[in-house]
Amino acid sequence: MRTGIGRRLGPMLLWTLSGLRILLGSPPEAFAQPAQPQLRTVVEDFEAGWEDRWRAQNLGRGRTVYAVVEEEGSHVLRAISEAAGSAVVRPLYLNPVSEGTIEWRWKVASSLAGNTRELERAGDDYAARLFVVFGEGGSIRDALCYVWASREPPGSVYPSPYVKSVAMIVLRSGDARAGAWVSERRDVLADYRAFFGEDPEAPTAIALMVDTDDTSTHGRAWFDDIRLEVREAP
Repeated sequence: MRTGIGRRLGPMLLWTLSGLRILLGSPPEAFAQPAQPQLRTVVEDFEAGWEDRWRAQNLGRGRTVYAVVEEEGSHVLRAISEAAGSAVVRPLYLNPVSEGTIEWRWKVASSLAGNTRELERAGDDYAARLFVVFGEGGSIRDALCYVWASREPPGSVYPSPYVKSVAMIVLRSGDARAGAWVSERRDVLADYRAFFGEDPEAPTAIALMVDTDDTSTHGRAWFDDIRLEVREAP
């Protein structure tokens, strides 16, 4: 299931395995690796904004606009996409891990219900995506991409139509829960092993994305309360 990562992977996944390497760079001194493996936790509630921890990656045509907004007394990240696609990326500076879970909540205005070609490049748009990206030594190897789909049923798992080293995992589909906050929790190591058949390298980044440029549609989504908890491998 591996592919080369040096070539251009297509407009909607360029950042995932090639452009993201430039975004990540070297770990700052504050994130120096500990001498001993330990439990590490990354929490994001957007109460302090986002631009000092997340980096925007603009892609081909148009730009998804990300902004922190207040909702019911809490701050959340809102994404609005008009026939556009871009991501926000939070670099991680971790060792390879032996355990790992990620939790978050998200909400979509709609599921891009007219998109019936999600398995093809022409339909590679989703109302909301959350990526966990893996690599080592500054390189980017592969990723898990959790999506709110239009047509594919929850539980579906398939390779990205752009690059086989991105696992597309459908958690929600359709408009039945549109307009409501939905909480998710995933065992990222179990998901990785099920798709790739081996243990992952170190988690390198979390990324969020709403993209609508392949289908020239409109998407609006919100993200909040992201919590990645991992135990570094001995």
